[in-house]
Amino acid sequence: MNRNDSTGRRQKTSQAGSRKRGSRLAGRAPVIIVVNNPTININLGSQSGSGPGALVVPNSHVEFARLGLPGVWGIDVSHWQDQIDWARVKQEGPDFAFLKATEGGDIVDATYARNWKETKDKGILRGPYHFFRPRTNLQTQIDNFSRVIEANGIGVGDLPPVLDAEEPKLWKGIGKKAAADLCVGFLEGVKKNLGLRVPLIIYMSSSFSEEILGADPRLKQNILWVADYTPPVPGQPRVPKPWDSWDFYQFTEHGTMPGINGKDVDINRFNGDRSRLQSLLIR
Repeated sequence: MNRNDSTGRRQKTSQAGSRKRGSRLAGRAPVIIVVNNPTININLGSQSGSGPGALVVPNSHVEFARLGLPGVWGIDVSHWQDQIDWARVKQEGPDFAFLKATEGGDIVDATYARNWKETKDKGILRGPYHFFRPRTNLQTQIDNFSRVIEANGIGVGDLPPVLDAEEPKLWKGIGKKAAADLCVGFLEGVKKNLGLRVPLIIYMSSSFSEEILGADPRLKQNILWVADYTPPVPGQPRVPKPWDSWDFYQFTEHGTMPGINGKDVDINRFNGDRSRLQSLLIR
């Protein structure tokens, strides 16, 4: 979700940098195409294999085709994608977009304010996310995220805020109980600051919960957004404990689409129809 060669903005001056999970899809199982749009592509590089519902083009792209498959889908973006043409993106039909707002204790994504306004104006459901730095003071991160969210507005009809917990190397040396305490404390602190009464969202890889957070049962009260680029069953991510099912599924970090020029974009599925998606919104 985050990339280390992109630029962010601190409250005063800044550059930010973190690298999202580096999982690659080369040589892996094919991807089930889930979006009814012929102009969005996933760059898989060199890939082999075949299977029902999969389109595999070695050394090229897998193109979303009009296969008549069901799917509620969206993207997540940050300053990495530079200035986005949201009117053009809207034409591609995404149901939602997650937007990076903050990172750590004082970093504010340079594109967040514009992306937040543009997605609203173009009628795309939107939600903010915070990249968590486990060695940065917890309350400082809660306040940073809450302040930026409040400054740009959030309310009825928006997706709940997201905790982006990733990059195991950042958590090295922190015990599982302590790591889970940080995540739970962040989510509870943001809910309190913003006065929200809906479950928030936590983003992680399929292995992160058990390896880093000890599959802490307190996490289950939150909505799961899982990243899994190489699932054993194409199109079905591995669900980490303590959850029994997934809600959002980031299945590639190498999507391309009109309106986001020259940069890859993460593409996500939602586990349900638009009515269920609406039920998760702030109310």
